[in-house]
Amino acid sequence: MPRPDSAFAIIRRRDQVLLVKSRFKHKWSLPGGSIEPGETPWEAAVREVGEETGLEADLLGLTGIYRREDGSLAFVFIARAAGEPTGPRHEITKQRWVCLPKAERRLGKGARRRLHDALARRRGFTTRRMRVDSIALQVIAG
Repeated sequence: MPRPDSAFAIIRRRDQVLLVKSRFKHKWSLPGGSIEPGETPWEAAVREVGEETGLEADLLGLTGIYRREDGSLAFVFIARAAGEPTGPRHEITKQRWVCLPKAERRLGKGARRRLHDALARRRGFTTRRMRVDSIALQVIAG
């Protein structure tokens, strides 16, 4: 069975980004996870942020669509959320606001690239300026 597509959110607070640590993975990650059947990537990102942090995400824009090695797609959004994470939840054992240089060191290669791409766009995230992996675009377009 192929791996489902996934959606992630980059949530910034000043010069920090919110990371989560799963009990099942060695590296830290951006909040996010699998898109459920019948769910849009936007809905999945909001749901996953809530499940993993207890925060309600306000998605500001799509910053990229990436094709993974297994063929699944990863949708990445820039978001904001008020408040603080609520502590361990479900499979998430830790949540931390981390300065950007430290976040890049803690993330795996794929998540680090997605964060770097999003931050390179600075402000004003629009679909017109997002990074779309050419293969991912072909998959979405059909």
